[in-house]
Amino acid sequence: FTRCDSFRENKRSLKRLGIGCVKIRIESRMDGMSELFTYTSNIWYYLIYGVGFIVVVKMFKRPFRKMLDITYAKFISAIPKGYNKKLGYRKEKLFTEMFKMTRELNRPLEVIEIGSGSGANFQFFPKGTNVTCIDPNPYFASYLKNATKENPDVNIREFLVGVAEDMSPLLNNSVDAVVCTLVLCSVRDVGQALQEFKRVLRPVGRTLRSPSLVETEEYYVEKNLQFFKSPMERFHFWIKGGKLFYLEHVRADERTFNYKMQRLLNPPWRFISDGCNLTRDTWRYVDEAGFSDVKQEKFSVEIYSTWKKIAFPDVIRPHILGVATK
Repeated sequence: FTRCDSFRENKRSLKRLGIGCVKIRIESRMDGMSELFTYTSNIWYYLIYGVGFIVVVKMFKRPFRKMLDITYAKFISAIPKGYNKKLGYRKEKLFTEMFKMTRELNRPLEVIEIGSGSGANFQFFPKGTNVTCIDPNPYFASYLKNATKENPDVNIREFLVGVAEDMSPLLNNSVDAVVCTLVLCSVRDVGQALQEFKRVLRPVGRTLRSPSLVETEEYYVEKNLQFFKSPMERFHFWIKGGKLFYLEHVRADERTFNYKMQRLLNPPWRFISDGCNLTRDTWRYVDEAGFSDVKQEKFSVEIYSTWKKIAFPDVIRPHILGVATK
């Protein structure tokens, strides 16, 4: 490659003008071909200044708490569009069970969403779903109003400022489903949060079904009607307990290089991202929580674009989704 003698002088002059991106034309002597190479000289400065600003604000986060919450709400509300575009089909698969529950109960579902954020999951809920939103950040309330305008078939019963580990304002056995996506990575006590989810979920029971659907076998455990003790019992069917729907990023396999990077980056990552944990094995906590049935699937988000890899780094690509029944 030919050497550009005036490159350093040009670079200095461009820096004085505040221009951080210098385009250099490199000519090849071998085949006479040329290519355009983009040299971004200020990218590290931006990263250092940005991280430095976050560190300073976090060190004095009490006086900056309101500013942090407002900024965080605005930042997080911009992420779900790209996330849903990439993992929308996964969410559709996850929430398919909610549509089955709606048909079985023959009424709108009562749902609690933990860490509801800006309402990114509303588009995947069945029509008429009543949602109680819980989030520690009070400034998500305005974004939830916008989400209901985009999804008018979903009703927000209440917005509560709180955390997953303490849902004391909610009654026992009061809801059909609990939804948490990208939440369990940040809670302080995962075990306590899961016990709270179980507490508010309704237990196993029976419900009344329309007589026109008595002969539909999928609604019955006892498919032969002669086993019912009374005529009215023909119109009842057994329903399972409430369900927990979750989608979380988790730690990678311990044998991989990605896991080593997660362990290395976890301390600064938790400090900057408000407690988000890269090395949490969420599936183990769910298995040990005492649910009657757990169905979960591990997967890794596939990214091929270079710029998307920067926005969606390897350390947060291992994911898990599942449904746990009380």
